[in-house]
Formats: sequence, structure tokens, C-alpha cells
Amino acid sequence: MESIYFKQATRLDHGNGSTLPLHYWSDNKQCISCWKLSFIERVKLLFSGHVWLGVGTPKQPPVFVSSDKIFL
Repeated sequence: MESIYFKQATRLDHGNGSTLPLHYWSDNKQCISCWKLSFIERVKLLFSGHVWLGVGTPKQPPVFVSSDKIFL
């Protein structure tokens, strides 16, 4: 899975060598990024129906995952 650019993106995190660049939109209250699954990941999702979310903090912050367009 890779982060992809979208036209509403207002910010760019360049990464730190172990992470890739991340385009995202932010209003300083929340941020939204867009991700694209590879063909194999799409097949796995189709058959398993599972999406896993990992966050690099010890507690789960408020997050959401959606397949709907956030920006129209």
C-alpha cells in the first residue's frame, strides 16, 4: 500500500529515510491522506474483507478508514 497525492493535499511530510513521503490535507484539527492498494492487496482484501490499521503510538488515537471519497 502506498500513499498517493490528491489535489486537495495541503501538506507534505518528506519522510525520514525509513518512511516514504506522505501527502495529506490538514485543517490543524485533523489530517487526511489517500492510499492506493496494489493488485495483490486488493485481491487479499476482496477475499478476507479485513483492513488492519497500525498507528505508531502506544494508544489508539481517534482515526477513521473509508473507501468513500472524502473530497468531492
